[in-house]
Amino acid sequence: MDLKKNKGKIFSTVFTILCLLIGTVTIFVYFYNQQNPNYLSLFGEDYQELLDDIGEPIENPITPTIEQVNSWLAIDNTDEILYVENVWMCGEYATMLTVNAKEKSWRMYVVILYYSVDGESGYGKTNPNGNNGHAFNLIYCQDGVDEGDELDVWYIEPQSDGIWQLNYDHYNVYTYYLGGISGTIWKGIYWVNYYDYIG
Repeated sequence: MDLKKNKGKIFSTVFTILCLLIGTVTIFVYFYNQQNPNYLSLFGEDYQELLDDIGEPIENPITPTIEQVNSWLAIDNTDEILYVENVWMCGEYATMLTVNAKEKSWRMYVVILYYSVDGESGYGKTNPNGNNGHAFNLIYCQDGVDEGDELDVWYIEPQSDGIWQLNYDHYNVYTYYLGGISGTIWKGIYWVNYYDYIG
């Protein structure tokens, strides 16, 4: 009988401690996010609206070649929309291009990237809060000569139709990258504090 009581007390104690730990972490994360409103949310309160605008992923997407994507970008008018601070910015451009790509049954993603440049507090630091945030697009392409099922990762700046690759791979966090890519916002060396893509 005493063994059952002891097991019950031990379980009760462990459960209570676990609940307190989870509650403490939840409160900490909440207040941290309140003090750091950009943390993992480029669009603040509009983040959920962005997800709603993108909608559900295409179930059976067509994988285009990069030539097909370039031809489409030449006629797509997303890049012709006027940039308006706090009204129509990078998130809106990236969302619109993603939605337009769905009309071709292509699965395009919105990339969210925080970065810092030399002289800024986040530069070279293992901290997801970069000094700058930007949204752009990602699409997987097949060029017709890939071996196996490997697809090429291509990035698109929807404000200019600029395209680039990173050795057929994705951005890594806490890594330096060289800017100067035609049609993008990056000029010099920048440090990626956070990277993710949705869609």
